[in-house]
Amino acid sequence: MNWVIENLALAWAAVGVLLLILEVIIFGFGAGFFLFAGIGALITGLLIGAGVAEVSFDQSLLLFSITSVISTAILWPFFKKFQTPQKSQGNGTDYVGQTFILSNPLHRATLSDQRFVGTNWKTSLDPLAEVDELAPGQLVRIVSAEVGRLVVTPT
Repeated sequence: MNWVIENLALAWAAVGVLLLILEVIIFGFGAGFFLFAGIGALITGLLIGAGVAEVSFDQSLLLFSITSVISTAILWPFFKKFQTPQKSQGNGTDYVGQTFILSNPLHRATLSDQRFVGTNWKTSLDPLAEVDELAPGQLVRIVSAEVGRLVVTPT
């Protein structure tokens, strides 16, 4: 403990580097908790090492808390952009407009498994369709496609 108190700037820099390494290994910059704490620890080490802050160990803990909160407040909006999920493209797929023949019955109220381009898809009937059910063997047109799901209408 004496080494830490005597080399407070170096100790905080080491803690900062360790926290940043843990952030990368555990979360891959996904959570941010260790990221912002690591940045706060590095800033604390720099302030103490540069002589800007002549503090005791207890005061350095307060300084670390403050620098972590400030780094979070400043950098969070930037990093949040990377965590925002992309909106589904919905109708932006190549499958929209294609036709295929139903392999199973399709009812308005339920999803049905249908085979299309060699893959089983959860398929639903377009809410705007004028029918409530379709029989196997009927030709349908894809009006919307998302991951694992097709919305069809009779042709």
